[in-house]
Amino acid sequence: MSAKRLSIIFLIILIFIGIYYYKLADELNVAEGQIGAGYFPKILAVTLIVLCGISIVQRFIEKKDHYVTTNNLTLIFITIGITALYFILWSRFGYFYLLSFIFLLSLFLILRKKVMFNKELIKIILITIVSLLIIFLVFDKLLIIPF
Repeated sequence: MSAKRLSIIFLIILIFIGIYYYKLADELNVAEGQIGAGYFPKILAVTLIVLCGISIVQRFIEKKDHYVTTNNLTLIFITIGITALYFILWSRFGYFYLLSFIFLLSLFLILRKKVMFNKELIKIILITIVSLLIIFLVFDKLLIIPF
């Protein structure tokens, strides 16, 4: 597929995501005449939509184009499937940290290109634990936003 066409398709998808995000932000309850919780998300949504629109115009003006080949199409679909499964399980059952650990560890292991040894496995597990620990400290303890 051509890179220009692929880029335009992705930008259109991002525009629809921006519209959906704006609608969600618009549903937040706000008292009349006050800046509410939806103000900043609306700014982000409008910025996303405008920048995607500008990028689409740039892609149409662009003269050169090249073709994109995907050698690992199965890995792309496996990653999308695991990510979708992660969000479905998180929304139904909770257990953010346990599911995130399994999710990150599975992606690290699946997307690995070479054969893994014991030291590499320990390194991947430590990276996953440290990442989740940072998320826990920042959101649960510092910002008091529990998952």
